[in-house]
Amino acid sequence: MTVDETCIYRPDQNDESRTICEKKVLATSVLFGFKTTLETFAIKRYKKNQELASLGLEFTLHKLFLPHLPLPPVIGIKKLDTRSFSSKLSDKAKQFLKSSSPTHGK
Repeated sequence: MTVDETCIYRPDQNDESRTICEKKVLATSVLFGFKTTLETFAIKRYKKNQELASLGLEFTLHKLFLPHLPLPPVIGIKKLDTRSFSSKLSDKAKQFLKSSSPTHGK
């Protein structure tokens, strides 16, 4: 499985004190049978991790360049339910292995 991320940073046209970061992510898997499930899991995990990474970057930049101002509030972070996703992935893998076994159908 591979995950490719592209980030493009540009100045905000409406507020020169802000920078816009446009992120694009592509997850690909060559595993036949549960490719879509694995790719969906990777994208959901990436989204959660990128939210936290962005908050960390904003916190660091704020502390470096705006230490005299209060930190902005943290909103919109959702907990990722990895257990149900892992369970679905495991079930899909079991189905795939069962259907591809040499004794299947005998």
